[in-house]
Amino acid sequence: DGLQKSWAEIMALDKGLVILSSMPGDGMTTLTNVSISETDRLMRDFVAIEDVQHREQELQNVSVTTYDSAAGQTAATVLPELIRTYPNVYVLRDFSNPEAAKLLMDEIVDEHMVITNVHARSAAESLIRMLQQKVPHKQFAQLVSAVMYQRLIRKLCETCKVGYTPTPEALKKLGIPPGKVSQLYRPPKPEEIESGKPCPNCQGLGYKGRSGVFEMLVVTDDMREVLLKQPKVELIKKAARASGQRSLQEEGILLVAKGVTSLPELQRVLKAGA
Repeated sequence: DGLQKSWAEIMALDKGLVILSSMPGDGMTTLTNVSISETDRLMRDFVAIEDVQHREQELQNVSVTTYDSAAGQTAATVLPELIRTYPNVYVLRDFSNPEAAKLLMDEIVDEHMVITNVHARSAAESLIRMLQQKVPHKQFAQLVSAVMYQRLIRKLCETCKVGYTPTPEALKKLGIPPGKVSQLYRPPKPEEIESGKPCPNCQGLGYKGRSGVFEMLVVTDDMREVLLKQPKVELIKKAARASGQRSLQEEGILLVAKGVTSLPELQRVLKAGA
């Protein structure tokens, strides 16, 4: 709930660049659509710029302007005319065109908000990936507001998950204070399943459905300095830790502690992006 509230506040900003990110196949489109759908689109004028060859899902109260990449057009082709309509928020999911990126960064300076996407392995890497797309470097470092990063993780089956008592050493390694959690959960082992009778809810998989693991990175002045002078993922992560922001791993451990998923599943997800 706290993360959701904080992200709602970011999405309600009057100006800035907001990035929604994930690895390919990890639900970035849904994350973006939900984030836009949950923010105020009545008092603010939202416009999306899309390639007519690759249309996105229609969102209520978000008008769409298209360009045709097959005809040699880019987002920069339609932006000058769109800018003259004075929208409050621009949604351009593909920020790879340098001319369009420059036009939109200038719009942020003029008190507008821009929402975009990028694939990456972490929230910190999302910032570096944006720089690699040749956005105006100095403007980007000054104007980027936040990143919401998502990975998908399998949820334990509520019917057959097995509770166990973790050792104090295991809890310490996870950063869970003593006495805070009495049980963690895992899928049943093969020998624990009655022969020929798999769980009817998950068909013996031990997992049913998926959930998101979210990492919100609010860009601080220290991160802006890193982006300007020495843009490296580890330095951004170090600045995030120094400002008390939780990492993807820490957010995942919360799901393990709540019994939503298992420790091996979290390790699998984190390893996939290592």
